[in-house]
Amino acid sequence: MRVQEELPPFLTRKEAARLLGRRPKTLANWASIGVGPPFLRLGRRVLYRSEDLLRWLQAQAVEVRTVRR
Repeated sequence: MRVQEELPPFLTRKEAARLLGRRPKTLANWASIGVGPPFLRLGRRVLYRSEDLLRWLQAQAVEVRTVRR
């Protein structure tokens, strides 16, 4: 089963932070400076689409190559 199929379509900031291994305050700070995953604001509520979170997380991946000597 794929990760996306196991997640609800929308997550709260607290749930998104747990998925990303961060604190909700970190996501709030990122949002205030315009970085981090895309989110929706419904009134005072902030929601993250699962597919957006996974796409953003995948975009953060860095390939590390080791050099053997």
